[in-house]
Amino acid sequence: MSISTLILLASLGPSKSLAVAGGGEQVVHYSAAPTQGDLVRQGLHPLVVLIRSDRHKAATIEGLYHGLGIGGFHRLALALPLDAPRARERIAQAVRYALKQPAVDPERVYLISAQELGVAAVAHAASTPDQVRGIVWLSPVLKAGKRSVLPLLSELTPQPILLTADVRHRTSTSAVSTLKTVLKMRFPDVRRIRRARLGTGFDQLSASATLTDQLVITLRTWAEKNCDRTAPKKKTLNEGCKK
Repeated sequence: MSISTLILLASLGPSKSLAVAGGGEQVVHYSAAPTQGDLVRQGLHPLVVLIRSDRHKAATIEGLYHGLGIGGFHRLALALPLDAPRARERIAQAVRYALKQPAVDPERVYLISAQELGVAAVAHAASTPDQVRGIVWLSPVLKAGKRSVLPLLSELTPQPILLTADVRHRTSTSAVSTLKTVLKMRFPDVRRIRRARLGTGFDQLSASATLTDQLVITLRTWAEKNCDRTAPKKKTLNEGCKK
């Protein structure tokens, strides 16, 4: 591992090795949100889970990881092979670890994934209807290995979803169109970002100077909708999200 990689990983926060039943070890990086912020609900901050392919350089998520922290989110990052066995179980184990950390809201978890790992993310969301409140899927696919994502959508609780694709990448643009058509039948908030020369997966964050900001703003909008505001004009930073 290079010196620059070690420095970058340290900047994401301390690493933690988790035991995954039947799946060996999983290394995750977790960083807490600031103690104050306008997404606080009863002292709890929302959590964003970044599920990155190990084919993409860790540097691709650094800006988003820290931007989400400034935006008021706890963050958990993990890297998996695109064809990782028991990927859903690895995600679930990582989320369970994060939910044990102080001030994490178990009812406001948001997933950011890419490509084939998005199928595992959707599977996790479908299995935790009271936990996951929104999904960002970069360069989506309709199938990972032998598993199709379309049957999973019928099990998924309606929630906001954002899909991104490079217009020159036929696989992801076709998947975005299909998923948007299917999801709009039951999901009120399905968004898509399509641009030229956007690239694939988390590399899109490097290709677009504005995508990171768009994702942070989108996730903040979702988290605010789920925080049951009681006062239109909050008096302090800690009163923005209260039941």
